[in-house]
Amino acid sequence: MENGFTRRGAVGMLKLIILFLAVVACLPSVARSQPVPMIVDTGGHTASIRAMDVSRNGRWLVTGSEDKTVRIWDVIQKHCLQMIPMTSPPGLQGTVFALDIAPDDRIVAVGGLMGGQPGDVAMGRVLLLSLPEGTCIATLEHAPSPVHAIAFSPDGRLLAAGSEDGIVRIWDMDQGTLVHSFHGHGGTVGCLAWIDASRLVSGGDDGRILVWGMDELAPIGTLSGHTGRVACLAVSPDGTMLVSGSHDGSVREWDLAAMQHVRQWSLQTASILSLSFRGDGKFVLATTGGLGLGSGRCMIVDPETARVKTLFSGHVQGVNEGLFVPGTSLVATAGEDQTVRLWDTQKGRLVHRFVGRGCRITEVGFGPGGDRIFWKIGPSVLRAPDNTTHAVRPETLEMRFQEGYLDVAAVSLPADVQGPFLNVGTRRLVRNVGADATRSLLEVYDHDQRRFMINRTYEDKREHTAASFTPDGRYVVSGGGRGALAMYRVQDGVKVRDFKGHTGGVTCLAVSPDGTRLVSGSLDQTVRLWNLATGELLATILYATNDEWIAWIPAGYYACSPSGESLLGCLLASENNNNHDILQVVPAETFARYLYQPDLVRATISQGRSAAALDRTALLPVTSEFLSRHRPPGIDLVSPADGAVLGSRQQELLVSLHARGDDPISCRLRVNGFGRDMPQPEAGWSGHLRVPVVLEPGENTVGCVCEGPHGARSSAEIQVHLPEDGNATRKMPGDLYYLGVGVERLGAFAHMDLPTSSDDVKMVARLFTTLRGRGYAKVHERLVSDDYGHPPTRAHIHDALAWLEQAGPRDTIIVMLAGQGVLDQDDRPVFLPRDTRPLGRHGYAWESVVDIDSLLVRLGKLKARTLVLCDVAHTGPLDMTRIMRRARALGVAVLSATRGWQKTAPAYASIPCSPLAYAVFKGIGPGLLADASGDGRVDLDELGAYVTREVQAIDRKLVPSLVVPVGYGQWMVADSGMGSRVTGRD
Repeated sequence: MENGFTRRGAVGMLKLIILFLAVVACLPSVARSQPVPMIVDTGGHTASIRAMDVSRNGRWLVTGSEDKTVRIWDVIQKHCLQMIPMTSPPGLQGTVFALDIAPDDRIVAVGGLMGGQPGDVAMGRVLLLSLPEGTCIATLEHAPSPVHAIAFSPDGRLLAAGSEDGIVRIWDMDQGTLVHSFHGHGGTVGCLAWIDASRLVSGGDDGRILVWGMDELAPIGTLSGHTGRVACLAVSPDGTMLVSGSHDGSVREWDLAAMQHVRQWSLQTASILSLSFRGDGKFVLATTGGLGLGSGRCMIVDPETARVKTLFSGHVQGVNEGLFVPGTSLVATAGEDQTVRLWDTQKGRLVHRFVGRGCRITEVGFGPGGDRIFWKIGPSVLRAPDNTTHAVRPETLEMRFQEGYLDVAAVSLPADVQGPFLNVGTRRLVRNVGADATRSLLEVYDHDQRRFMINRTYEDKREHTAASFTPDGRYVVSGGGRGALAMYRVQDGVKVRDFKGHTGGVTCLAVSPDGTRLVSGSLDQTVRLWNLATGELLATILYATNDEWIAWIPAGYYACSPSGESLLGCLLASENNNNHDILQVVPAETFARYLYQPDLVRATISQGRSAAALDRTALLPVTSEFLSRHRPPGIDLVSPADGAVLGSRQQELLVSLHARGDDPISCRLRVNGFGRDMPQPEAGWSGHLRVPVVLEPGENTVGCVCEGPHGARSSAEIQVHLPEDGNATRKMPGDLYYLGVGVERLGAFAHMDLPTSSDDVKMVARLFTTLRGRGYAKVHERLVSDDYGHPPTRAHIHDALAWLEQAGPRDTIIVMLAGQGVLDQDDRPVFLPRDTRPLGRHGYAWESVVDIDSLLVRLGKLKARTLVLCDVAHTGPLDMTRIMRRARALGVAVLSATRGWQKTAPAYASIPCSPLAYAVFKGIGPGLLADASGDGRVDLDELGAYVTREVQAIDRKLVPSLVVPVGYGQWMVADSGMGSRVTGRD
């Protein structure tokens, strides 16, 4: 087995080199210095949300975060419309601190730490984005200091920005020019509020509130009383009252006509982080925060009595923003826990939570040999397809990277995992509370004598949240807030280097036993691996609540689970902006042919060096410029609109294609999984194309995929609804073609025999024959197995595949493969028929095996929609991720009991068949247990979810996977009641 792994690794590296030689050949002018910047997209923010505003029409929420993104949310449909990245460098550049929506709801202004060096006008750049498209339409670049507060005047003519340098700058929005700068604060200006179009209020870290006159161009009032930083301001709708909140824990009320303090509200809480009046001025929403978990609260206060009317609790950390949603009974809140929440003020409960699929990282460690890393995810929230949520239990995950493959799996935490070194010899680390009541002091003791102390201030990311010695005790690594991670020399306490990459607070870290690598976990939901000697980031790993994962290196190459690519995007120069500092997120899957390189990622992690430091071969970085030049055409399904309710089955699909790189070599349309090639427009691959389609009653999914000559793909998908007419007879459904291939006895490879494969495919065949008239007009069956049907030889398997070609464009094909799948001596995934012949000691004769890739290509060309039940990973090694990714690209759905390099046991004592066959039979057998919606049908997603639960109940180490190509949608696998409505049945 060891020799086999070595050969496969060598072959894999040879293929990798050949691929890159091909890239070099087609791109001789690519520079090595511009790797592809990547960005995480879990569907939600991955760091603290620092800013939020809501449109006047109550439709859009806009949030800005320390994860360097702005997100636009649809309040009605309750999903994220746009993710707009800021900048891509490591560190804090791109962090969003403030935003505000213009009164006409057409523009949102965004500010923060936008780039450049201190004093550079780009440092405090303000971006103007269109709403809801998120396109950058202009930039304002006259603030050489990070912007912490932004506010449009009530008439939208002026924009005010408060900066870290204590200056309030005013822009004329008609001219796009800076018209005045107000000097007066002795620290950061953290909040702004307009009284009317000619008066502005600002609050600062100096504890003062200043009132500025636009006519006087000078301060016209000073409001003093707070003893801490002023964090928020709100002016009543009639302009007579100002309320201010501070980190001193108080809310103060001011009379704006008299410029006098009225009273202090006794809310008895921690820092006040945001204040907002309701549109009628009758209530104020106050949000709070402090140190530690459970400190964030949201209160609706009656300003007449200064008493709390309603209290919402649920955020696990500080709530930085809170707003009433106009025209509704909702309030929106957001904060440190990376979530946006909608609350119903009348019912006093949570309505919806906008949250991504990432997991909180609570612990990290190395295996004793340094050949694997472990991390523990804390309680998370999993969102189901129907938008319900449920808690995800804490779990320990493992990534192995020195056994010829790369995979992530849930495990029990071994007792010998190496966590942080808190004691080395006579030295020990102690974290103590500092003057600001945080763990801001990290002390190093030797023989009970303090050698040195590291004191983190607010500006230096405050806390020491995690720390470890190096194994030799010579250095200390410490993690803090906002991604701070640094190494210090024990001898004198001098900082040696920073590790830049995390965008959220570092929660945990560990140093490898040999002292060469560092692993860290963060509130940004990622685990990162570093070269300890150089500070170089080696790899970033993201694990999602749906068990998908992706790992990537700074050069842009990645490894992932079957659907893990959806978690990552490439940052390329935007096509819609002349300003190339504004980047566009392009799904990583678009360029999978180049960027999916699991062998390269594994080599980088295991060797502790970046791709650029590997052996000087023909490996050439694929750059942003290269990807931009070879983008596939953009696709928009213009009509019908996504979510439309239509009146007839016959529809004309309007497809918009626009060239932006290479012309496609193919464009394929799928409607509910049934595919056909699209004709090339007469004017070329740019412009509009009208394609007739036929829809079915109920939900319909329409998708289009284009592929360029260099393998780049683009796609678009919509869902439309056609109401069912209860008085009409439903149109005849298509037929089901079931092919079961089960190989138990392998002759020359008797040690790989499996006991249940024939029975598995027969049992599933019996199940599908019961579906005649229940979703399918007829059910056609063919078995190729040891005990049923034709013998499972290579020739009979190919004959059976040819039999499937009679399936028509309204039919469904389900193929079950049960047997041994392996990698052959050339690193190709193959299925072993009964008559497989050996080649040498560890190989298989090519002409005697079934090439899985060729099988998928053949299935992808059929007219019918196809699902493969893939039960072939038993003795391995077999990279199921590779198979499933290939199937999705070819338009074939696959449901497997395993993924990656996991394998099922030859037999399980608790069941008489394989876990996959058992779960499928239970799910769509008598009772339709997979019918989660209770509508008497089982669709593909429901079957996948049920199989996952049942298989993991049998073997938790297995992670079943379902991959569904674009345009498949949730097509029905089984229907309990269709038989009574079908006519023309045989």
